[in-house]
Amino acid sequence: VDECTGTQNSTCVADGVFTVKCKNDGCNHKVVTPIPALGHAMNDGVVTTPATCETDGVKTYKCQRTNCFHTTTEVIPATGHNMDEGTVTLAATCEADGVKTYKCLNSGCKHTTEEVIPAIGHNYEAVVIKTATCREDGKIKFTCSNCGDSYVEAFKGEHALSTTKVQPTCEKEGKITFECSVC
Repeated sequence: VDECTGTQNSTCVADGVFTVKCKNDGCNHKVVTPIPALGHAMNDGVVTTPATCETDGVKTYKCQRTNCFHTTTEVIPATGHNMDEGTVTLAATCEADGVKTYKCLNSGCKHTTEEVIPAIGHNYEAVVIKTATCREDGKIKFTCSNCGDSYVEAFKGEHALSTTKVQPTCEKEGKITFECSVC
């Protein structure tokens, strides 16, 4: 047994054979040895569709063996947004909400989100602009330290009463009198 008479090469997916045949006249003896399939020899892959913030991408692998056109793909997960720290695009006032806008920092992405900044509310400080008496109302001016809004409110004054007490006697009734020291 000495002569190699035929070889069928294996491929990526199919087995091959190596056949050795006896060279003596009249002898039909041969030995057939299987050659296992080679399996695919895939490259490192090429990104055929890049992943974006919201969409998965695709990486394609190709067998490098001659006459093999087998390919496989792998999903590249979406990257997700990479939002900045945000910029106040509309400042909140005492009475109106504001807006803070966030932008995605990933190349080519125009995605934005907005967050409401609650109105800050007035911060009124009170100053008496007219003192009240028992005859006239007083006035207090309230002014917002944030925006300057103001309003005036009246308030009632009170009598500055002093009490006089006359004790009763056998001949006279007692009495209590109240007198305002202002009016």
